[in-house]
Amino acid sequence: MKLSARLLSATLLLGASGVVRASDDLVAVADEAPQADTHEPRKNLRRAQGFNPFDDAPQVTLPSPETLEAVPNSYIVKLKPGASAASLAPGLAKKAGGAVGSTYAKALNGFSIALPSEQASAKAKAVLANDADVESIEPDYIAHAIMTEQSNAVWGLDRVDSPGQKDGMYKYDETGAGVHIYVIDSGINTSHGEFIGRLGNGIHFGRKGDVVDSIGEDDNGHGTHCAGTAAGTTYGVAKGATLHSVKTLNRQGSGTTAAILAGMEWVIDQCEPSNKLCVASMSLGYGGRVGSVDTAAANMVSAGIVVSIAAGNSNANACNYSPITPGALTVGSVNNSGGATNSRSSFSNYGSCVDVFAPGGAVKSAWIGGSSRTNTISGTSMACPHVSGAAALLIERNGSTDGVHDAIAITC
Repeated sequence: MKLSARLLSATLLLGASGVVRASDDLVAVADEAPQADTHEPRKNLRRAQGFNPFDDAPQVTLPSPETLEAVPNSYIVKLKPGASAASLAPGLAKKAGGAVGSTYAKALNGFSIALPSEQASAKAKAVLANDADVESIEPDYIAHAIMTEQSNAVWGLDRVDSPGQKDGMYKYDETGAGVHIYVIDSGINTSHGEFIGRLGNGIHFGRKGDVVDSIGEDDNGHGTHCAGTAAGTTYGVAKGATLHSVKTLNRQGSGTTAAILAGMEWVIDQCEPSNKLCVASMSLGYGGRVGSVDTAAANMVSAGIVVSIAAGNSNANACNYSPITPGALTVGSVNNSGGATNSRSSFSNYGSCVDVFAPGGAVKSAWIGGSSRTNTISGTSMACPHVSGAAALLIERNGSTDGVHDAIAITC
């Protein structure tokens, strides 16, 4: 079936002039019980325009980084085509005086290496740079969950199904059944009622890219919120999709490049050999460009995975921030303006690298701390999973990931 209506409005892109940036600090709000699902079936997918810490937990502030932060004495080594990371990494690490953290083959041809000191790092970089099999060496940068101000409102799903009106309903035909959404984030609250019966296998990667466990339980809330928007029973776009927790961010909402690359590698391993219908949802970002992560995102797309990425909350050109790659869906945020149209969120990145805008201001979804906890927060992190869910609906309809990026981005 050809989709004739717009999925997300491309006319919402505004210039930076005169835009006041939202605060990066999070302010706690009282959580509420989930609302009853009043959604009705619909024949056509309409294109959308577009902590709350529980009582006894400390508040967490997640900044939108403006500069790249690096893990001391930790690096990502990219090898040249034809070189095998599995066979070369141990010898190269020994030669450089360090230890291999994790090796990658599909997301990136390379490995992470930890050095014992700053002096050792300087020597190691020189040794590795002169090796014939090494293409590049990059610091192990830290990524952050992309989230900003909080307030109370529920409106995202209403906007997703109807570009010209808001009627308090979410009308849909497909549910994303048979599609797997991999949430690369802080984990998922596996006991939450939004996800009953639809959680697939998960994983938790530590700061060195090492496997911590095969569950990926959320201890921050950000990943659970994103999962709920993508595919929650009440708050989700794709209510029949299977969710997978790929925990790469810690309790503070931060994660190393080594861990994120390991998560991206794991998703490719899960999807590519079995020809699963997969979406990777990445509501995380850096304070600049990180080549290894951009390469890994491109390799996920090449593996047939639909990749949606938060554009970032710096009120700046999205082309200057990773992850970014052609073929992925880079998602900006719009606010609920109260009428038939929406405006770009003051925090949202913009520019030619943004493919689509989705609801990201004051979005209500699932949270940690219980089976019915919710939170209302804002950020391009909240916009991204709306698109992940929409992609799952299109994949179910078409039976393939082919053409989904173009259907969402190019026709907007």
